[in-house]
Amino acid sequence: MVSRGAQKRCAGVFLLKHVKNPILLAKELLLRDDPRTERGRQHNCLSGPYAEQLAERWGLEIVDPSYFFTEKRWKQHLDDLKRSEADIEEEPLIDLKDEKADVGNARMGLREADLEEYLPKGTVGCVVLDNDGVIAAATSTGGLTNKVPGRIGDTPTPGAGFWAEEWEVIAPAEPSRGLIDILTNSLAGCLPTSAPKDKTHRAVALSGTGNGDYFLRLSACHNITARCRFGGKSLRQAARDVCGPDGEMKRAGDKRTAPDGAVIGIDDQGEIIMEMNCGGCFRGMVDHDGNILVGAYADEPLQVWST
Repeated sequence: MVSRGAQKRCAGVFLLKHVKNPILLAKELLLRDDPRTERGRQHNCLSGPYAEQLAERWGLEIVDPSYFFTEKRWKQHLDDLKRSEADIEEEPLIDLKDEKADVGNARMGLREADLEEYLPKGTVGCVVLDNDGVIAAATSTGGLTNKVPGRIGDTPTPGAGFWAEEWEVIAPAEPSRGLIDILTNSLAGCLPTSAPKDKTHRAVALSGTGNGDYFLRLSACHNITARCRFGGKSLRQAARDVCGPDGEMKRAGDKRTAPDGAVIGIDDQGEIIMEMNCGGCFRGMVDHDGNILVGAYADEPLQVWST
């Protein structure tokens, strides 16, 4: 999704089986701007066979579904099926209630028996701000293990798994000064007028990862943006209110599934935020000096990465 002024453009693609890089198909949908010759461009979201036909027509790489197979994911699929057949309530792999441990994988809230089974969510997201002030977000994922056929997640859904928006904030009018204002207004044609109040430009871009159904229920990324735009909050505080340790997402959790989630974001000043309600999130950024910083655990500052 790209936002510039009042114009917002976004694209989401769903239920693909043969497109090697779905994010590239979303990019093509975003950039192709003639709906008369590029059918589908007039829509924000496309899914299934027709979306794949467009990908092939536009020269994107098409692969056999076997390309996406991995032994590790297959094992997780079988293990989850066994748990379902035994009607055993699955406990979250990351226990949000446990206190943080000091070292190693225990810091993520993982039990020893779960270490071999634990897999990252698989979502990859990016938020950027360019030199012209254009702000954008992109997110991609392989989906949720053992989801039912046809399930749509948050990752390709605008407002849930990603969002980018710009707006102007007009400075509030000064309070009336009574008689002075009356006299000034009556003589307005004879007096020099001051320049109009400047408008403040704000923008945010967000990308989320975690339990996608909670992101959908809360419209998480748009939720955060609305807190900034209409509530006057900073991006950091708004993200913490939704995806922080005591945020709205965690409070929305039930006994069956863990409402784990994390969000990355950037604003018009180039400030980068990374908020999460779980033990960690693999993340990274490039600072103003071109340094690459990376992190994994929630309680660790980002570290400079070097090859």
